[in-house]
Amino acid sequence: AASLSAEAISRAGPMVMPVTAAWWDELEPVQSGARPAAGPSEVSELRSRAEALYEREQASFAASQAKKHGSDAKFVAKLIASGTIRDRIAALQVQVQESAFHALPSVRQLVGLAQRPRPELKLKAVEALLAVFLRQLLPQRPLTPLDRQPLPARPTDRQLMQAYFEGELKALYAEAVDVVVRGAADNIVQIKQRMVSSLYEMLSSNPELERTLLPALVNKLGDPEKKVASRLTHLLGQLTQAHPAMKAVVLAEVQRFVLRPNVGERAQYYAVIYLNQLILTRREPAVAQTALLIYLALFAARAKDAGALKAAMDSRMLSALLSGIHRAVPFCNAPADVMLKQLGALFRCAHAANFSVTVQALMILSHAARFDVSLTDRFYNALYESLLHPGLPGSAKLALFLNVLYKGMKADSSEPRRAAFAKRLLQLCAHAPPPLACGALVL
Repeated sequence: AASLSAEAISRAGPMVMPVTAAWWDELEPVQSGARPAAGPSEVSELRSRAEALYEREQASFAASQAKKHGSDAKFVAKLIASGTIRDRIAALQVQVQESAFHALPSVRQLVGLAQRPRPELKLKAVEALLAVFLRQLLPQRPLTPLDRQPLPARPTDRQLMQAYFEGELKALYAEAVDVVVRGAADNIVQIKQRMVSSLYEMLSSNPELERTLLPALVNKLGDPEKKVASRLTHLLGQLTQAHPAMKAVVLAEVQRFVLRPNVGERAQYYAVIYLNQLILTRREPAVAQTALLIYLALFAARAKDAGALKAAMDSRMLSALLSGIHRAVPFCNAPADVMLKQLGALFRCAHAANFSVTVQALMILSHAARFDVSLTDRFYNALYESLLHPGLPGSAKLALFLNVLYKGMKADSSEPRRAAFAKRLLQLCAHAPPPLACGALVL
């Protein structure tokens, strides 16, 4: 407004677009029969006309602001032109707050500041852009570009400008997203962490450009910085807790990520940690089934042969996978179809030297024995053998093991086998530490 002369202010025509914050509530309705532009030439013609109209509208708005705010408007314009970076960003945010429909020039300047290489400038500008987009300018629906906007054959100036505004807003948000995505790959850890937080905030707050934001966020599970990758498991968990409807979408993206051929062991481990934190319910069997497929695909890669499985026995990855399989099976509609292929490897785990792996494998096999009767004898043989495992007395998973043993004995229809288990438990009590002896006697 400060750059306009008194004559220009007096000549400026009335504004067509309303001065408002919630612009999506002020859209002029389009009558039925409206359609998007037929081709590139029509889109180009509409865009040229809309740009000219919007430029005139900006002049009218600037004149109105100069009349309304006087010296204050001049001061804000001076800050934008020659103030410090902090002052410029604050002044541009104030300009955006005046009117959403007339905010595009200010938002464009903020995006330009965010694209500069200086780290501190980039961070401040991105913070301002998030406040502007997520708290003021973006509706709770995806934006529509100009070439897809339904318009009548002869749109009014307001209809054309509101379609142009929405398309430009979408393009500017896409530029802001690109800045944040590139910033998440920065070499400076502090910038990377802030940008990852920004990705999460954008995805959690608004559905716009979800298909760009979600893969960018999930890909950070493979970040070389452990702090970034481990924090991602927490952020993804928060995302699915805040938006339960996104579980299937996030899970599908995680599945695409972990099953890529170039993904390392650590990235897969962090992905499994996220899956193990996922809240599963019987109302969402498809989510549990997808999680089970991911677990079993990663397990199969480590159980290709006896040598590979033996090498993975003491790894935290195998323990996390077995824990995840055990969690997912009860919530699936048809776990047998996918689990039966890995039963040989699971039984090898049940005979592992690492007792923690043995317990986790027995917990899974107890589920498998219920939906395949032919596995019953084999499961009870493995369970009986585990009672003499050298790692049992000092194991931290003693309660879990006794629980599996109790459920197995209770479900067993063979009286002689239950008597054999009872006899073996009494033998165990003779040399077991007090906690294990007490638990065995209760059983």
